[in-house]
Amino acid sequence: MVARLIHRHAVADRCFPGASAGRLADLTLGDIAIFGVDAVAALAIRDAANAHSSRAEASRRSIDLGNLGEAPDRLPAILHDIEARGARPFMLGGDPELGTALIDVLAGRPDSVPQTIILLSPRLDVRLPQAGTFQAMAIGTQRLIGQSSYGAWRAAGGTIVPVAACKANGADQVLALLAAQAQTTLLLIDLAVVDTGYAAGASSRNVGGLSPTVVLELTDRIISRFDVRALALLNLAPERDPRGHSERIAAMIAERVAAQARSRQAA
Repeated sequence: MVARLIHRHAVADRCFPGASAGRLADLTLGDIAIFGVDAVAALAIRDAANAHSSRAEASRRSIDLGNLGEAPDRLPAILHDIEARGARPFMLGGDPELGTALIDVLAGRPDSVPQTIILLSPRLDVRLPQAGTFQAMAIGTQRLIGQSSYGAWRAAGGTIVPVAACKANGADQVLALLAAQAQTTLLLIDLAVVDTGYAAGASSRNVGGLSPTVVLELTDRIISRFDVRALALLNLAPERDPRGHSERIAAMIAERVAAQARSRQAA
């Protein structure tokens, strides 16, 4: 049973702020395609975003597709369609398997455009593609990481920046090096990367993780260097956080990335 109150943020459930309801057929080049793969997580993110956003006017450049049913089966086809239309997918909710599916579709084909894959997570549960041209960076890992996950990430060429290095601004140098090679990125954020003491609404506990401020600062640094072509907000579990902090953090990340995409569209 979900502990979340209905309309916890005192707003009616509606589209993500700045977006209008639509379908895949409505997408055009450069649009932001927002969709949920976990109905509870997606509801919480939209709710939190509407409660804290000052943008009430819908934009034809952002299309909220609603929530997907049977997401594991439908997700690859939907992502292919979004990519073919030149839009940017924003995936609300989902587990590491769906995060893996997203990067497989968008970066895992031999003909894929070279991409940077950036994962903020305490673990390496999202797997890197077996094909495609990409570079990858995992930020915020800590404690014991499974040898198979670590080995697979490193074998695929992925760089790993643990929590201790993040707190010492160690991620900046790696971000700068990656941006010099490919300035587009697929950004996947596991909400468990945030220390549980600040926000408990993730599918796993993370004592000693990053603070919300550091996570948002990292997001700002990433979007200042990269054109974010896809965003995935993973492992959000609102029922674990009656305060609603995790969904607010997720909403703030999505708003920042959407604002960057809109500014690039306008340029």
